[in-house]
Amino acid sequence: MSAYYRNPGQRLPAYERGVPIGSVIHFGPFKIGAAHSPAQTLPSPVGIFSGELGLTGVDVQGARVTLTWQAIKVPSVDYTVFVHELDGEGRVVAQNDSPPNEGGYPTHFWEDGEVVEDPHLLTGDPAAATQIEIGLYAYPSLTRQPVVDPRGRPIGDHVLLPICGTAC
Repeated sequence: MSAYYRNPGQRLPAYERGVPIGSVIHFGPFKIGAAHSPAQTLPSPVGIFSGELGLTGVDVQGARVTLTWQAIKVPSVDYTVFVHELDGEGRVVAQNDSPPNEGGYPTHFWEDGEVVEDPHLLTGDPAAATQIEIGLYAYPSLTRQPVVDPRGRPIGDHVLLPICGTAC
């Protein structure tokens, strides 16, 4: 980021604790808030992870899987999402593990109630897939996060859904 004198277009000097440091300031990652949109009506989550994130949508288009998350509260850690497509015998045939939006929008930026679309491009052979397994883990411990259904009943450490194509 830099600032300019309006006339003649020269950069303003940058200072740190009163000492000149040049004409450019470097910031770490930060979030610029979007304009507030009207409240969305979302389906009940298929799973609630660690009481913090609800998985409210899954769109499977071959190797491209788009997840829709809603923050139930501000996440306590940065999570990594795992998306595994499984064949009829439960073997992983395609997968992707990455922070949301390929690391472009980590969960520590998410706000209470925020809805986030999270695309994943899977590697492998999605044509053989009959189910999709979705979950979260904390890095570097790789500890998978517990999941409950919308009524609060534990369902394990992932959500398992059928891949239906046109049959559902």
